[in-house]
Amino acid sequence: MDVESNFEEEPRVGLSQPRSCGVEQQKLQDQPELTDEQIDNVRSERENEEQEVEEDKNMEQTLACGTIRANRVGNPKHMINDKRLKGGEYDLRVSNTDVTYFKWKDNRIIHLASNFHGSEKATEKRKDKIGNRIEIKAPKAMQDLYLLYGRRRSP
Repeated sequence: MDVESNFEEEPRVGLSQPRSCGVEQQKLQDQPELTDEQIDNVRSERENEEQEVEEDKNMEQTLACGTIRANRVGNPKHMINDKRLKGGEYDLRVSNTDVTYFKWKDNRIIHLASNFHGSEKATEKRKDKIGNRIEIKAPKAMQDLYLLYGRRRSP
């Protein structure tokens, strides 16, 4: 069963046969030449765009760690209840964007977020009710924050 086609085949256009449109050429001819000032403006706009892209890349490489509010939008919803945490215990969650959220109980509940700490553990020295020094577990992010705040010297 042969089916006859009423369509004419278009000639194949490759790199050796450039196809041009008279309308496009006319539009290009109608445009005035750019002045030196206009060329400089285009260059400076391009440089500004490149600088913004570079700043965005630098922001992606920024490391951040700190305390956050408990009711902050975007915090994980399913963390251990405050009443169930005892002193030195903590809960953590890791988001899709590799931000780690911590809920740690010292004397009070402390909420932390970090984009470069994982689930590393550390210890903090505290005094109990009698005055004896004890060590309690803490997230490594909290230990680094204490170094930043100046509460402790680096090891």
